[in-house]
Amino acid sequence: MSILFSETHSLFYKNMKKSLFLLYAIIMVVCTRILCQTPGGTTNTGTLKIMDLSAMPAIENAVLTNSDDSVSLQVLFLINDKAMASKAFYLFGTTADTGDVLTREVPFISQGSSFFLDNNGKHKKIEGYHAKTVFRLSKAQSDAFKCLTVYVQKPNGQISNKLYFKKH
Repeated sequence: MSILFSETHSLFYKNMKKSLFLLYAIIMVVCTRILCQTPGGTTNTGTLKIMDLSAMPAIENAVLTNSDDSVSLQVLFLINDKAMASKAFYLFGTTADTGDVLTREVPFISQGSSFFLDNNGKHKKIEGYHAKTVFRLSKAQSDAFKCLTVYVQKPNGQISNKLYFKKH
């Protein structure tokens, strides 16, 4: 009786481990699809979302590109589906959503399967979900802006959520 119980108990745990592993795999696939929001194709019907906005002094060619009269600022955000985006809007303002210091409209362009942000002719490739570009601000603009608002527009005019970066 003890041997039969032991074998049944062992078989039960092996099957339970397999079931739990399968359940874990299914949950991971579902969560990944939800978090990444990958649509079935490149149609314009999904929800366009951006997240994780950051802004920092730009470093190009291992040299800090700031001078006494201007500041280069690298702005980075994540986008869930770059194929749905047509333009990114950057509003440098004294308050959120104003753009009263500087407003830039930066188009998304595609070349084959690659996507770029075209900021005044300077193409920055979108790597994975990371979209970044560099803005050159005058010292006065850099001092004046307190909040950067960023959002993305689809070709049909719908906009994504808005992200805010506040200077300290």
